[in-house]
Amino acid sequence: MNSPFPDRIRRIALVAPAGPLDRDRFEAGLAALRGCGVTVRIGGFAAGDGSGGYLAAPVPDRVRDFEEAWLDPGVDMILCVRGGFGCSQLLDRINWNKLRQRCLPVLGYSDVTALHWAMDRLGIGQPLAGPMLGWFADPDPGSAAELAAALHSRPRRFNGLDCWRTGSAAGRPLVGNLTVAASLAGTGFLPDSTGRVIVLEEVGEPAYRVDRALTQLRLAGFFQNPAAVIFGHFTRCDGAAAVVRRFASEYLHCPVLAGFPFGHEAPCVCLDFFRSLAVSAAGVAVD
Repeated sequence: MNSPFPDRIRRIALVAPAGPLDRDRFEAGLAALRGCGVTVRIGGFAAGDGSGGYLAAPVPDRVRDFEEAWLDPGVDMILCVRGGFGCSQLLDRINWNKLRQRCLPVLGYSDVTALHWAMDRLGIGQPLAGPMLGWFADPDPGSAAELAAALHSRPRRFNGLDCWRTGSAAGRPLVGNLTVAASLAGTGFLPDSTGRVIVLEEVGEPAYRVDRALTQLRLAGFFQNPAAVIFGHFTRCDGAAAVVRRFASEYLHCPVLAGFPFGHEAPCVCLDFFRSLAVSAAGVAVD
């Protein structure tokens, strides 16, 4: 794989704010990342704490790894090791005011949605929704091209999507996993979606749980005034497609597209929360 990283990203910090990555996959991803010509700073618990649990380490250790990586002046970007669960546990423990010292890009998705949306809500850092370390162990060409395009700020266009509600709109994206997003309702870390292009994906949830998460966000007022809503991959979510389409027809009053290539299957786009998306019946354009 050719290096997707621009010259401004020369030192990458690995952190595991949620779950640990299988050791073999960790080592393979690390070797591939180093092969991209970047220097890697490995957090103390980036490879887990050896407990074999679903969390990479206790909350204080994961918070410390995250803050120390962010505040290291030699670090150009944080790359999350994997998702799973655990990022939301850090939100009220991170010293966010201290992190205001610099605007650092943080790359990840899935459970990293909790960190990204807290960053967005507080106006701290630069969320990048895209591949994590495990992906580097076995990258697919489409996602690799997308990652490079996003990191080099290249314009892109995505056509051939399903248009569920017509119209044109533009706004900065708010990208994440549906279940994780719903878990932020009522926490103070759910961003204001007014004027934003919401992009949601899901994996491994049955239809009723997808319905529950959408309903929770609706009741929290999250879908009142977005510029547009885009649904990505809903992977291994049996029966969810009909639920999502019904929800869109009943409750969404803005442009709605589905079938966007973002989520837990290849290819997966990389989206920068700072770069506007233009949405129309013809597709999605990244400026």
